[in-house]
Amino acid sequence: MRKALWETSSGALVALLNSGKPLEMADLYTITLTNGTVLRWSGHTYAISGNGNTWAIGPGITRSKIRWTVGIATDDLSITLTDNIGTVINGLTLMAWVRSGALQNATIEVDKAYWGIGQTSPVGALFCFSGQVGEIKGGRNSVDITVNSPLQLLDTQLPREIWQQGCLNTVFDSACTLQTSTFAVTATATSATDALKATFSTGLTQANGYFSQGYIVGLTGVNAGISRAIKTYLNASGTITVANPWPNPVSSGDTFTVVPGCDGTQSTCTTKFNNVIHFRGQPYIPTANTVM
Repeated sequence: MRKALWETSSGALVALLNSGKPLEMADLYTITLTNGTVLRWSGHTYAISGNGNTWAIGPGITRSKIRWTVGIATDDLSITLTDNIGTVINGLTLMAWVRSGALQNATIEVDKAYWGIGQTSPVGALFCFSGQVGEIKGGRNSVDITVNSPLQLLDTQLPREIWQQGCLNTVFDSACTLQTSTFAVTATATSATDALKATFSTGLTQANGYFSQGYIVGLTGVNAGISRAIKTYLNASGTITVANPWPNPVSSGDTFTVVPGCDGTQSTCTTKFNNVIHFRGQPYIPTANTVM
């Protein structure tokens, strides 16, 4: 038998499963967002408590079958969330919260808890699946999520590094070594042209394009905690255009953290970030020539 993930006492889960008595069981979903927030949702009709945690009643959750095999095999899990109870997260409905990008790259673990008929809480649980959120497809009242097994990383057919003109680092990652806090600024919105554009009065004196390909995060207002990729930044008007619409209207007085982006070129690394010592591109690779 597989080893229990946790149990109320040593051997309690084994004894229950070997008893031959009717069982109750429930899926336990533990969702860890990229900002460290942990959500625990019960797949049962009521909240489940065990191992010092509580899995609350969340949205309706259904999933595909989980396959256990001997050896190494890649797999994924399909999960559907249905907002049947009006779930609200950080002031947003479930659909708006998902559309804000909160689930992107989140980790989802599925465990199964067991208890006997008449018992009020599980005696133990078994680990079932864990992976990273991949594709997300949202509808009006439900969202379909593909959770990829970490073993899928083994399917990547790439060398360790690719020879290319652009930098292999992502700005502000461990290889880049730059700190986000050094370059982030706070800006206050004065107006919003539409769901994609907003004008800021303070904090934005940098040259045109300085924040392009960066990101912006709401600090106050109805978009607090929500981030968006920056498509363009215009110095003259202080206007930032985001790649995807804000889920809620930006209002005058709302504050945001604005972080510049990097296009991966050696010149940007040198003049904008003064970090060419950590540049990992090969800009002097000869271009292809056509021979007649």
